[in-house]
Amino acid sequence: AGINGLDDNLSVTFVPMSAVSEVKGAIVDHIIKPLGEVRKGYTNFIEWDVLFAKITPCMENGKSAVAGKLINNIGFGSTEFYVLRCSEKIYNHYLYHLVRNQSFRDKAKAVMTGAVGQQRVPKSFLEKYPLHFPTLPEQKEIVRILDSLFEKEQKAKELYDVIEKIDLMKKAILARAF
Repeated sequence: AGINGLDDNLSVTFVPMSAVSEVKGAIVDHIIKPLGEVRKGYTNFIEWDVLFAKITPCMENGKSAVAGKLINNIGFGSTEFYVLRCSEKIYNHYLYHLVRNQSFRDKAKAVMTGAVGQQRVPKSFLEKYPLHFPTLPEQKEIVRILDSLFEKEQKAKELYDVIEKIDLMKKAILARAF
């Protein structure tokens, strides 16, 4: 993003790696920082870019998100993010689902480079990865279906957790009774 010439005191959104949930695939927290504090040494992005963690174990765990609304449309984050910006023919949420896909992450893991514990997906993997996009309306429909399935899965997990808590309560009550 064009940040040259902007005042160092301008507030921007800062997203550390820990602020991206591998479960929800979303930015769950952010920090407001002055531009001068993050201008150098961090990865710059703008609203609606897709963030993809390139370092182990974050990449394998699915740390990626669509950067939503940002303060002054400017975001900065960990240098361990790749920033993927979509053209008008690519729906950012579709690309997000693609990079969160287990098959994609398995292929990325297979080509990681670097020392154990500090391995990263090389930029060349993303540059050479064969992408075939359906039409924009088809991409949006696929995303709608995937989001709906994910929402149902989350609700099922929450219900399961409630049932487990009820079972624990039953056992505790029975233990006290006897």
